[in-house]
Parts: sequence; C-alpha cells; structure tokens
Amino acid sequence: MSNYYNYIEVIVHQPDISGFTLDGQTLERFSPIERKAFGFAAAQVFLGRSGGRHVISHESAPFGLYVYGIEQLVSYGYTIRNHGVRPEESLKCSSDAAEYRFPMTLVTSASLTIDDVHLADRTCKAQTEGRWVVVRAPFNTCGTTALVEGNKIVYSNTVYGTVPDTPIHRLEIPLKCEMTANETLSLDFRPAVKGVVGLGHYKVSLHFYHSDAFEDPVTEFPHEVDLSGRLYIEFVVESGDPNLQITADTCYSSPTQIPGSNTYTIIKDR
Repeated sequence: MSNYYNYIEVIVHQPDISGFTLDGQTLERFSPIERKAFGFAAAQVFLGRSGGRHVISHESAPFGLYVYGIEQLVSYGYTIRNHGVRPEESLKCSSDAAEYRFPMTLVTSASLTIDDVHLADRTCKAQTEGRWVVVRAPFNTCGTTALVEGNKIVYSNTVYGTVPDTPIHRLEIPLKCEMTANETLSLDFRPAVKGVVGLGHYKVSLHFYHSDAFEDPVTEFPHEVDLSGRLYIEFVVESGDPNLQITADTCYSSPTQIPGSNTYTIIKDR
C-alpha cells in the first residue's frame, strides 16, 4: 500500500530460502534478512513505500507469506499462502476455454464468499456446483492472454479471491492451457468422412466440396474425381480464439494411409 513501509515475510519448511523469485528476479537480489529455526527458513524483504502488485513464487516448495506495512499511527498486515492444484481439483482445457474446479472449502477457509472469486476480468465470476467452485476462462475474453511458445499456443489467466473493497487477494491461482499448434490429419476418398476429427486439444474438421464456392459439401462416397479435375477441401479449426489461423504444412495423396512409393505430394513445406 502507498505511504507505508511495506514488507513481506516468507516462511518455508526447508533448510534455506533458495529457489524463490520475486517479480521475476531471485529473492537474493532484494537483500533479504534471513532467519532459520527448527527446520524452517524465513526471509524478510523491504518493498519500499509505494503501492503496487508483486508476484512471488517457488517451483516446488509450499510456503507461507506475511505481508505488512508500518507507519506511525496506523499499520496493516495479513497472511497468505501459495496454492497448487491438489488431487480433488481439476483443470480441463477444451477447444475454446479453460475450466477449473476446486472445493468450496478453499473459499470459506479464506473468509471469502463465491461473489469474491473472479478471473483477471473482475466481471467474470465463479459459479457453484454443489460443494464445488467452477471457473470458466474463455480463450478470447475474461482477461485471458495468448502467447506463442515454440510449437504451442499458451493461454493464461488467474483465479482471484479478493477481499471486498480492497486490493488484497487471499486466493491467487494461475491457470494455463497449452495447445499444440501442429496437427496431422488424414482423409480417405472412400470411407465416409467424419465431421470432426479431435486431435490434440483443438477440434479440426476436413470436408470435401463440389466447387470453389464451398457451399455444396460432398455427402456420398466414394467420391471420384477425374485426373484433370479438382478437389475442393476445407480445413476448419473450432475455437473461441478469433486470432487462430490454419496453415497446411504438408498434403499428399496415397493409395493407403501409409506413405510409400505411390505417394503424390500436393503441398510441401506450406
């Protein structure tokens, strides 16, 4: 908070305080005051007098955190703990959204109500299903961000449990869905074509059409085309993310589903 001497105190059940990052930097960069006792390690870090938001994390160790600010007349302080997915919790990544479920006891133990649980966009609230809290994060709304990392598209959002009328988050649970960016699909001339082929996380469809208008799909098989004729094939990816595009990397025809000497390349290296 602004105009306070702000501190955090990190407590972890291990011999030392190593492995922590604060705002993307190692905790040691902030010159912490360290203490050790009874198998626990603690570190006090001064955050300055300006208000703001900070992120502290550890790759594997659970830890406790005490946040406080000191001034002459009024001071503040509260505790918070880090959170990881436990067996009774689940995160499902569909073609257009992430759905996270966790026990309602996690909310009540933080002295919060279901109305206090939301995503990065505070208007996207959680719902209850019996004793469960359900949060749905669409890939194109609710503050979800998309980042391309190698052969993956990573969608990220965060579940917050916020104390009403304050900036304090008693729950802060990062969500992440990693979607593969490359798919391999096959389409046979003779068997009936299935409408949707689900490979990986995205739903990708292939359809034959009679013309380049792509309004008259082929529904009867086998579908025969003269050697001098044309094939009109539509690729479609079903997702709530409007920024996705399809690139056909490789396309070939073959008498069997196993490429061999009779394989004829139609598209190569895009």
